[in-house]
Amino acid sequence: MNSPELPSSLSPNPLDHSLAGETSRDRLCHRGWVIAGVSLLLFTVAQQQAPAWQAQTTIAGVTEQAALGSSLHQRLDEQLGLTEGLFSILRIPPQDAPSLFELLKKLNPSNGHVPDPTGHQTALGWLAAGSALADTPPQQAVNHFYDPRTGKGASPAKGNLATTLRNRIASIVVRESLLRGGLAAPDWIISPENPMNVSGFHDQYRKAIKARTLGERNRHAAGALLAAGAIMSVLADMGSPAHVRDDLGSFFELFSGDQTDVGSRFERVAELAFGRLGIEPPAQVIKKSTLRDYFTAADKTGLADIVSIGYFSANTLPRPIPVAAKSTSTSISAALSKALRRPAPVPVGPFDLEAARSPVGGRLESSSGVCLAHFHLRDRRQGRAQLWFSIPDSCAVEQQRELLSLTTSYVAGALAYLFRGSLAVKLDGQMLTVSSDATALGSGTLTAFSDDELGVRSPFASVALTQPTAQKAVLASLAAPPQKTKRIAVLFEGVDTQGEPISAATTIKWPLDQ
Repeated sequence: MNSPELPSSLSPNPLDHSLAGETSRDRLCHRGWVIAGVSLLLFTVAQQQAPAWQAQTTIAGVTEQAALGSSLHQRLDEQLGLTEGLFSILRIPPQDAPSLFELLKKLNPSNGHVPDPTGHQTALGWLAAGSALADTPPQQAVNHFYDPRTGKGASPAKGNLATTLRNRIASIVVRESLLRGGLAAPDWIISPENPMNVSGFHDQYRKAIKARTLGERNRHAAGALLAAGAIMSVLADMGSPAHVRDDLGSFFELFSGDQTDVGSRFERVAELAFGRLGIEPPAQVIKKSTLRDYFTAADKTGLADIVSIGYFSANTLPRPIPVAAKSTSTSISAALSKALRRPAPVPVGPFDLEAARSPVGGRLESSSGVCLAHFHLRDRRQGRAQLWFSIPDSCAVEQQRELLSLTTSYVAGALAYLFRGSLAVKLDGQMLTVSSDATALGSGTLTAFSDDELGVRSPFASVALTQPTAQKAVLASLAAPPQKTKRIAVLFEGVDTQGEPISAATTIKWPLDQ
């Protein structure tokens, strides 16, 4: 699903040619090199071991609940003509996308991401499948990190971590990518190296309007949803503290005697506690001016901004604190402020040494009362004991309940943002008046299409727009569609008044009910 402006020398994506609206003859001509070039690239790499990012459960569940809690259901109907919204059945023929289906077969079918043998799946299912495939090939998962403090992604592995990776990770491809680090998450979603990036989403969305046949349009609609789901997966990872505190090392905890069975205990606990179906609907739908603002914003209200200063991760807990028998809560609090590896979060006391001696340990809380960590009194060193900090599973679940609620709210807003472009059409005499809806549009091209009795779609009017327009402003007046038109679609391809790419559309029956 590479963006249309990418050079042809780049490795093709399996969706780009299988969903490009080609005829059957064209697909037969291209299929040989698609299989040879793409299947080898993705299929063989997908078999490598990768860190467990819980994409099929936690992330997919967040994406599904965000979609159900957003306006996406209605917008799929209004914009793309999918009358059943999120529950519309869309088909990608397996023979047209063999590499995609090889990857989908590796997903757990009980999670609802795998289409039937003929390639049928609901719109919501394709969206969730995109989120589950976002770190495929597996080395792409290293691009799901962003540290607002530095503005960078995951740092290259160093020292003991590098040694751990060499010992534990069997895959040379994955290991070397982790040793190098990755792109920052907000940059990854627009990178040409990302096969399901923002340009790919708009490319597929626009083809879902412009393609001639209903089958082709449905394939591209599924492609747009796959790309949208993949983008949401990157954003959802900003709700995990390790992803926004440059803590790559916490993803290589060993879980068994198998040296490749590694991952984040925090995220595996979330998978066990909430799974896919235990994710709750979003508490609200967050609104931002740009897609990047959902990740990080100038006012520090992006998801990564909030999580990075609000929670610890496994390897960014405070350093151990020396304590004496007469240490007070005040003196421990002062020592803790010096032991923080980062300025935030700053836990709220009191610090009870008696609690620290118990098996459960003492509890560090945020100002809102959420568990941030536990502290334990450990062995004496040079005559003094130390307080050590950890995030036990019970504390992790408490955090995850708050984090998943926050994350789902941001993903719901980002989904609404991607599909924010709606148009309105009215018949004024013999002319069609096209207006923007809730989003102010900038420069671009407006094209109108008509469907005949068989659903074959053809353009019948087009106009270039050079001046920005306000919300609900008239964009253009176009000639009425040809006779025997059964449905019309209007598509805007361009940017909004912020300079952000936007695809705006409406698909309606013809003639209009006046």
